[in-house]
Amino acid sequence: MITTDDQDVRGLIPDFSLCGNRYQHYKNKKIYKVTGYRFDSSIDTWVVCHHCKEDVLQNGKCAKYTRPINNFFETVEHMGQMVPRFALVEGK
Repeated sequence: MITTDDQDVRGLIPDFSLCGNRYQHYKNKKIYKVTGYRFDSSIDTWVVCHHCKEDVLQNGKCAKYTRPINNFFETVEHMGQMVPRFALVEGK
Protein backbone atom coordinates (compact mmCIF):
# COMPACT_ATOMS: atom_id res chain seq x y z
CA MET A 1 0.00 0.00 0.00
CA ILE A 2 1.29 3.45 -0.90
CA THR A 3 -0.03 6.75 0.37
CA THR A 4 0.99 10.31 -0.32
CA ASP A 5 1.16 12.92 2.43
CA ASP A 6 0.62 16.44 1.04
CA GLN A 7 3.23 17.83 3.43
CA ASP A 8 5.90 15.55 1.97
CA VAL A 9 4.98 16.14 -1.65
CA ARG A 10 5.86 19.86 -1.53
CA GLY A 11 3.11 20.62 -4.04
CA LEU A 12 3.72 20.79 -7.77
CA ILE A 13 6.76 23.06 -7.52
CA PRO A 14 9.98 21.52 -6.16
CA ASP A 15 11.81 22.85 -3.13
CA PHE A 16 15.24 23.63 -4.59
CA SER A 17 16.70 24.09 -1.10
CA LEU A 18 16.66 20.28 -0.84
CA CYS A 19 19.39 19.99 -3.50
CA GLY A 20 22.50 18.55 -1.91
CA ASN A 21 20.59 16.67 0.80
CA ARG A 22 21.18 12.94 1.17
CA TYR A 23 18.32 10.46 1.54
CA GLN A 24 18.29 6.76 2.34
CA HIS A 25 16.01 4.45 0.36
CA TYR A 26 13.74 2.39 2.61
CA LYS A 27 14.41 -0.94 0.89
CA ASN A 28 17.99 -1.07 -0.38
CA LYS A 29 19.38 1.29 2.33
CA LYS A 30 21.59 3.05 -0.23
CA ILE A 31 22.21 6.77 0.18
CA TYR A 32 21.11 9.05 -2.68
CA LYS A 33 22.06 12.69 -3.11
CA VAL A 34 19.47 15.03 -4.62
CA THR A 35 21.18 16.91 -7.43
CA GLY A 36 18.23 18.88 -8.83
CA TYR A 37 14.80 18.79 -10.40
CA ARG A 38 13.44 18.92 -13.92
CA PHE A 39 10.00 19.03 -15.46
CA ASP A 40 9.19 15.86 -17.40
CA SER A 41 6.63 16.79 -20.03
CA SER A 42 6.00 13.13 -20.93
CA ILE A 43 4.40 12.54 -17.52
CA ASP A 44 3.48 16.20 -16.89
CA THR A 45 5.19 16.46 -13.50
CA TRP A 46 8.42 17.48 -11.78
CA VAL A 47 10.97 14.76 -11.14
CA VAL A 48 13.72 14.58 -8.54
CA CYS A 49 17.20 14.03 -10.00
CA HIS A 50 19.45 11.98 -7.72
CA HIS A 51 22.47 9.71 -7.77
CA CYS A 52 24.16 7.08 -5.61
CA LYS A 53 27.94 6.80 -5.28
CA GLU A 54 27.53 3.03 -4.85
CA ASP A 55 26.02 2.66 -8.34
CA VAL A 56 28.95 3.11 -10.71
CA LEU A 57 28.63 2.75 -14.48
CA GLN A 58 31.21 1.13 -16.76
CA ASN A 59 32.67 4.58 -17.51
CA GLY A 60 33.38 5.08 -13.79
CA LYS A 61 30.67 7.71 -13.26
CA CYS A 62 27.78 7.51 -10.80
CA ALA A 63 24.47 6.31 -12.20
CA LYS A 64 21.89 9.10 -12.28
CA TYR A 65 18.20 8.58 -11.61
CA THR A 66 14.96 10.50 -11.79
CA ARG A 67 11.77 9.83 -9.88
CA PRO A 68 8.47 11.74 -9.91
CA ILE A 69 8.47 14.19 -7.02
CA ASN A 70 5.29 12.73 -5.51
CA ASN A 71 6.82 9.26 -5.62
CA PHE A 72 10.14 10.38 -4.07
CA PHE A 73 8.44 11.97 -1.05
CA GLU A 74 5.67 9.42 -0.55
CA THR A 75 5.16 7.07 2.38
CA VAL A 76 5.16 3.30 1.73
CA GLU A 77 4.29 0.25 3.79
CA HIS A 78 7.37 -1.81 4.64
CA MET A 79 7.35 -4.77 7.03
CA GLY A 80 4.03 -3.66 8.50
CA GLN A 81 5.06 -0.04 9.10
CA MET A 82 4.53 3.16 7.14
CA VAL A 83 7.93 4.67 6.28
CA PRO A 84 9.15 7.37 3.88
CA ARG A 85 10.37 5.96 0.55
CA PHE A 86 13.44 8.19 0.96
CA ALA A 87 14.32 9.34 4.49
CA LEU A 88 16.51 12.41 5.05
CA VAL A 89 19.82 11.35 6.57
CA GLU A 90 21.93 14.45 5.98
CA GLY A 91 21.16 18.02 5.05
CA LYS A 92 23.62 20.18 3.14
